[in-house]
Amino acid sequence: MPRKDGLSQPNLFLQFFLASQPIGRLIERAIMPSAMKATDYAVLSAIDELQPVMPSDIASSTGMPRPTLTPYIERLQQSGLVDRVSNPHDGRSYMLTLTREGQRVKDENGRALEVALRRLADHLGDDTASLTDMLGRLREAAEETLLSVDR
Repeated sequence: MPRKDGLSQPNLFLQFFLASQPIGRLIERAIMPSAMKATDYAVLSAIDELQPVMPSDIASSTGMPRPTLTPYIERLQQSGLVDRVSNPHDGRSYMLTLTREGQRVKDENGRALEVALRRLADHLGDDTASLTDMLGRLREAAEETLLSVDR
């Protein structure tokens, strides 16, 4: 039987896009009190996980192109959430660390996201772990596909 979208098999890209919309809104709503956007929080979290870290390493770990990442880093610095320090191994580059305020904001938003995730998990039931695993595999497959297309 044909689907409403006219496709004969499930459209993974469409399903991913459709799921990403309410998930993005859940994230934005959870961190709304901090006035931070989801991508800013993701960059702040990456800095926290990897600090002290060079921007190129954040770009690699998040999959964001460096030119896209730069305004986020600048905004986090201007907000007093991130410090820029000289790279002790290469005087031409710099590394990023969280300020105390940056750590506080990251932790506060992390707690809010844990609550949102628990609420989401309540609707998923026992599927949370398998879905998390599947999404990790999907990301890896997409990255491998991009690498093979770029060759």
